[in-house]
Amino acid sequence: KVAGDGKKIVSDVRVAAAEVQEKGIGKGHPLLLDLLFPDGTTARSDLEGLVALRKQLPELTKGLAPPTVEQLRAAAPAAPIDPTRVARALADLAGDERKQRELLQEAKNALRSTPKGLETPKYRVLRSWRAGPGALDGVVELRSYPPFTVARKGMGGAGFGAVEGGGAGFNALASYLFGDNADGAAMAMTTPVGIDVSGGGAASSMSFVLPRDAARAPPR
Repeated sequence: KVAGDGKKIVSDVRVAAAEVQEKGIGKGHPLLLDLLFPDGTTARSDLEGLVALRKQLPELTKGLAPPTVEQLRAAAPAAPIDPTRVARALADLAGDERKQRELLQEAKNALRSTPKGLETPKYRVLRSWRAGPGALDGVVELRSYPPFTVARKGMGGAGFGAVEGGGAGFNALASYLFGDNADGAAMAMTTPVGIDVSGGGAASSMSFVLPRDAARAPPR
């Protein structure tokens, strides 16, 4: 909604309040959301991202199990924390408004289904439909993309359904993108993250889109 359109906003709030008062929040919230947080707005996308996260977390944590005694013994000891380095980093953050804005943006993006401010390939929507019956379930889109370059990491038999397989694939690709490659070239984060699924239903690989300026000659 445009903040300057005060009369329209007041009218929408009244209509939404009347709907909720008459039908209750359970049946009245879809109209409330459509009036106050229309499809396509950042606020609506953020709400849909939070709902999706609430659904995904139980699925991701369902397969988690505490480490065994043998695994704990075999694990490498954690590196000690340098309090001086931590204090210096916090002091730098407190005095750098640009870093503060970046940190705030990253915190918001962590809860968004589609992070903002990241390069993404151009695409054309061929078809779209509601992802579920809920007002905040979001929309599924069938897209057509022109060719683009990706960095890909196989995940073996673990698949994305396993936290370990998905986490290992993501960390390896993020390390490559942020400069852990033979050329030492750091690149900007992009969207989307691709998941290739095998015939058995388990994800076989994960991929990151390479920025356009690195796509012609990707770092080794």
